[in-house]
Amino acid sequence: MKESILQGRIRAYLINNGWFVVKLINCSKPGMPDLLCIKDGRVVFFEVKYANGKATQLQLHTIETLRGAGVEIYRDWE
Repeated sequence: MKESILQGRIRAYLINNGWFVVKLINCSKPGMPDLLCIKDGRVVFFEVKYANGKATQLQLHTIETLRGAGVEIYRDWE
């Protein structure tokens, strides 16, 4: 399964459960997670990788920076 298919399934699940979901493409901050999800004032980010997919060092740094700022963020390989 491609990462894009997995990401689409995650998006569909969240949307069907009342989340507002934005796929972050080419944003002005390189290394940002794939999905921004909002529901009832809760903001969650997801970085999606499939099978042997690996995050880049920049993505890992961004994830840790966001967590350090108190942001809720999930990587599907954790």
